[in-house]
Amino acid sequence: QEIACDEAGDVPIIAHTGHTSAKEAVELTNAAAEAGATYAILANPYLGAQGIPERVRAFFKYVCDNVELGVSLFNTGATGYSLSPQLVRELVGDNENICCIKNAQPKYHCDEVREAVGDEVVVSDPMETQWFYNRAYHKQQTFMSGPDPFLLQRTGNLGMQKYTDLIDEGNLEEAWTARESMNPVRRTAEKWLWGPWSKGAFPIAALKDWMDLMGMAGGPTRAPMIPLTVDEKKELEGDLRSVGLID
Repeated sequence: QEIACDEAGDVPIIAHTGHTSAKEAVELTNAAAEAGATYAILANPYLGAQGIPERVRAFFKYVCDNVELGVSLFNTGATGYSLSPQLVRELVGDNENICCIKNAQPKYHCDEVREAVGDEVVVSDPMETQWFYNRAYHKQQTFMSGPDPFLLQRTGNLGMQKYTDLIDEGNLEEAWTARESMNPVRRTAEKWLWGPWSKGAFPIAALKDWMDLMGMAGGPTRAPMIPLTVDEKKELEGDLRSVGLID
């Protein structure tokens, strides 16, 4: 965390400080603040809270009362449940330092969350497949903490940046054409990442190897995640090469 903050310069740093223990979440968030993080993001608490609205509200009330950083909710079904738009409304009303929500939910849910709190906090749908609509029609301000910008693009092939710029220029027809040109890359991401993720698997090994193959530092896969086999790595490499993400 300290290295990331030291090297970031003017780039905002968001620290993931979620924990099942509210006390631990506070300690992690305050440590991130001391290191220089801009704000923190916390996933839905699972053990203990278990999706019970009163417990979820108590968790975030305790955390937000004991930290100074701005807090983003991370509404992900990977925790075993999702925050309803009504519960999001209540959490934002309870805690003035909640400034954002990363809402990893279906489009209809994101639309309902925007209706509930969009005038008060930043609502970020982290799915690239929905980014065109979110940017063009909902004026989504940021694509926050999803890996798509660095996994689906490379130097000289910045498809997502291209169609985003075209949207911002008001050229939606060309933006859509540029967006559709990325479909082969999307199919690869669906195969290795989003398909498994939607079925309850955490494809962290594939994500790390994908990063390594593109010249980034994904790092080793840690237990309990299982590394890709040699054959799987070769298949992934071939898929990335076939869609032009690596030479």
